[in-house]
Amino acid sequence: MTERMSLEEYRAITQGKAASKRKPKKDNDLAMITLIARLERDGYKFGGVWKRGMEVVESTIYLEYPFSATRRYRADLSIPTERLILEIHGGGWVKRQSKDGKTTYLGGAHHSPSGRRRDMEKSNLANVEGWTYLEVEWKDVKDGSAYELVTKALGVDNGTSD
Repeated sequence: MTERMSLEEYRAITQGKAASKRKPKKDNDLAMITLIARLERDGYKFGGVWKRGMEVVESTIYLEYPFSATRRYRADLSIPTERLILEIHGGGWVKRQSKDGKTTYLGGAHHSPSGRRRDMEKSNLANVEGWTYLEVEWKDVKDGSAYELVTKALGVDNGTSD
């Protein structure tokens, strides 16, 4: 069985030497760490990035969890015992500079016809298999609205309700 990762270990990986091996998204990493830390304060544990051989632990948050036995989809963030998935869409709009100096914005991977189709297949499968499937953008993770959405779906009183 693979040991679960602490939030401090995840922070070190995303911001330390290991992070240099991948495309840096430090503001997104910090937003994810903040979201997980807030959920930990609500009583959930952080299990780290899912690895083959791990066992699902009650009230534990996993990154890249393979939620379906029929497809190879992975959830950006999930709490399997609560059947909750949070999918974070990045690259919604890609900024391009044309040769004449004009800036244009093109739809990213989630806005292309094939990308939108993949997203629908993934969310539909999760719903059919009994998961609560939430979709947000990185701005929602950064501004805290993703946390509010997750806690509302979990029925957690986080003190932000009306």
